[in-house]
Amino acid sequence: MELQSMNKTGSIMDLFFIMCLIFVMAIIIILSMYTFGTFKDAVQADRGINDQYQNFSSPTHQNVFAKSLLAMKTFDTIFMFLIIGLFIGLIVSSFMIQSHPIFFIINVLVLSIVLLIAAQLSNVFEAVVINTTAFNATAQAYYPKIIYAMANFPYILLLGGALALIALFAKGRQDVY
Repeated sequence: MELQSMNKTGSIMDLFFIMCLIFVMAIIIILSMYTFGTFKDAVQADRGINDQYQNFSSPTHQNVFAKSLLAMKTFDTIFMFLIIGLFIGLIVSSFMIQSHPIFFIINVLVLSIVLLIAAQLSNVFEAVVINTTAFNATAQAYYPKIIYAMANFPYILLLGGALALIALFAKGRQDVY
């Protein structure tokens, strides 16, 4: 089996994809919960809609809203599993790559660029979600794990990137590069 002809994925460059995915998912999850809460409150308060559609305060409608809220709350834990799963995939795929040790310096530079961008994305998340009154109430009430992960976003990426670098370059000496 020729290892040279394999597709080389799982490098430290995948951290850019992971970083963007985590940031976008955090924003979308909190925005969707805010939208759901605003929609639910508006529908329940509007008498015209309640009269036309047989009263949204009936037990059936309340059950639907309660189950929807329960489903939306699970995204906090799903988000953490997403982070862990992405980094496990990165580490495993990094271990499978044959790489020359000279690329360690380049990968450390790429990791430092990722960390600089992650710090800025963490600040953007704080400005958009935490410093906005409406989003802050939703995020604090339903998504404390997402807030914690985004507050420590550069540290999480540093840990994942360092483990990927270790997996990428800590293999025994092999003659095939």
